[in-house]
Amino acid sequence: MSINWRRTVGTATIIGVLGLTAYSIYLHRKQKKESNNDISIDEAKEITERFRKTLEDDIREKEKFDEALERVSKVAISVKTPEEVENDIREEEERQIEEDLAEEVLEPEPVLLEDEGDGKLRYDPNSDEAYEQFKRMELAEWAPHEELYRTLDFMYGLYFEPTVDGDVILHNKLSDHRAEFFGPASKWVDRVSFADIVLHYARLLDFNLGDGVRFWTRYILETNNLNIYNRDEDDIEHMVSLMDLHTFLIKTPFKFGIFALREEQYENVKRVADEHIDRCVTYDLEFNEFLNGMM
Repeated sequence: MSINWRRTVGTATIIGVLGLTAYSIYLHRKQKKESNNDISIDEAKEITERFRKTLEDDIREKEKFDEALERVSKVAISVKTPEEVENDIREEEERQIEEDLAEEVLEPEPVLLEDEGDGKLRYDPNSDEAYEQFKRMELAEWAPHEELYRTLDFMYGLYFEPTVDGDVILHNKLSDHRAEFFGPASKWVDRVSFADIVLHYARLLDFNLGDGVRFWTRYILETNNLNIYNRDEDDIEHMVSLMDLHTFLIKTPFKFGIFALREEQYENVKRVADEHIDRCVTYDLEFNEFLNGMM
């Protein structure tokens, strides 16, 4: 059992003071008795006052001692062993690693290098890494964990091959957009996807109507229930192929094509298409009809 030195020293101090004072009074009174004289009131007051001052001085000394002892105790408690310091450093490093990993999961990787300018390609134009960089740039509106990001990322694998002459114009526009990033000689320039189509029209709708690319991208996908969290990938691929053929039609409730046109809008699109030489519906015709209905 450890000794409480603080309490022992304090108690001993008080006992010593009281004992010394009592003994002094005893000697003083003894001397007075031997001289057959009584102690006067003034002398008694003087003795008492000396006793009081002595006691107060000792109490102050004890308080100073206690404060010093308390500071020493705190310093002793705060001092850590080398093993404890090493453990603290290791725990801080582990905490920092966990925070860095969390940020890496929740935040998209920066696409651009600070000294390269906007849209600068960092990899070989024909590499898979270059295509991943392009997708991250195009999907910068979303974080990788968002459902629209994952859906569009899947749709980048659904290549768009025009089946009518009118859609060749759209394909060329989207190829030119890719060539600005990859350069004209890259294999990725001509591999236009359904994701490119969705983002292209979402940007046009934002330009004409406002509300942002995020809003119109969500509108296009959710209106047709094109979501990898709700549909099987094969089902989505089949629906997209019908949209490319411009035969995607739901009768109840009536929806036609990528913009889910109403029945009267569908009839207008067919009427305009019949005025063309090939009499074919195109993505641009569907877009124009949808835009007219929104303005």
